[in-house]
Amino acid sequence: PDNSILVGNIDPLFYLYTGRKAVRGFDADPYLLHYAADTKANPLGTPAEFRDSMLRQKATYLIMTPNEGYSEKKHLGQLVADLKQSWPEALEVVYEGSTPEYRVYRIHRELLAASR
Repeated sequence: PDNSILVGNIDPLFYLYTGRKAVRGFDADPYLLHYAADTKANPLGTPAEFRDSMLRQKATYLIMTPNEGYSEKKHLGQLVADLKQSWPEALEVVYEGSTPEYRVYRIHRELLAASR
């Protein structure tokens, strides 16, 4: 829909291709992302922080792509997996591309807002 708000790893391209507002939905910590060795912390934050950001920005779709040049790729994948584990009904796959790395999820904000 025209009023969709997209969240994902390459938000500027999502905006250019769709004309829809696109946001990142997370803040990357450059130190944890590039320099910290063997850290258990996700440099993109916690699933709860990601959830809160998507709710605050009123995101309606989460788009995942297999962008190999994207240093946050594996961390975003883990964040989405953790989010789906904590709020399994909140993300509905509405499109899957030629590989499962291409996915579009509809965000059910009312379910995502429910406490766990």
